[in-house]
Amino acid sequence: MTPIVLLAHVIWAVDRPRHEPVGNVIRYVVAGALAGGLAIGVEALLAPMFGGLGDASLVWPARFALVFLGVGLVEEACKFVWLMAASRGDRELDEPFDWVVYSVSVALGFALLENVRVLWQGAQAGWARAFFAVPVHALLGTLMGHQMARAMRDGPAAVPMRRRLAVLEPAAWHALYDGLIFQMRASTGFPALLFLLFLGLVAALWATAVSRTAALWKAERGLPPPILAPGRALVRLVRGPAKPGDEEPPPGNDAS
Repeated sequence: MTPIVLLAHVIWAVDRPRHEPVGNVIRYVVAGALAGGLAIGVEALLAPMFGGLGDASLVWPARFALVFLGVGLVEEACKFVWLMAASRGDRELDEPFDWVVYSVSVALGFALLENVRVLWQGAQAGWARAFFAVPVHALLGTLMGHQMARAMRDGPAAVPMRRRLAVLEPAAWHALYDGLIFQMRASTGFPALLFLLFLGLVAALWATAVSRTAALWKAERGLPPPILAPGRALVRLVRGPAKPGDEEPPPGNDAS
């Protein structure tokens, strides 16, 4: 629960100078939890077709295809459906970056319900989700929100393509992430190479989310949200907006 509250607060706090209403952010988090419930129901119906994801006999391409269809596409589509439902008629959603804020909120609500489901597995599962699953859901929400922000910025002609990408792009990353987890579970001895690939995938997702949102955030001194670039951006959150005259002088202009 704590990582979800923390990340929701961070993505809300960074949307300066006009923060989104807290009640509205909570509404999207609730929508994300409802998306999680919808995904649970759909995955239960599809379980007979996708129940062998951890089978050691599955080759990696087949496992990825099954995870993409049975997990990634299902879960990201459910998030998108509830994001669109919550956003219908929302007057607060009036700037492109607002889509990132609310999409991440939906993703964190989804992660919250998932956390409740796995609590019975014990503290080890909880720590693993805190360090990996919850941030990954937030990053996938960032990619979905970026596509919707581009749809708002680029105009009606871009909307159909951007909406499709808002589901398919996060679903592909989601499938790679879960596919590697299933691959590690199916492999005997937990090979170190698979774990390194897993860490590399998370790093690549992080880097992709940064590059996709940087253009949306140029108005805020070029910094991506703290969830994506915690070092510099968290310093900025603590210190507050820079005051006139606080900026470092450009190179070569030192007094002599």
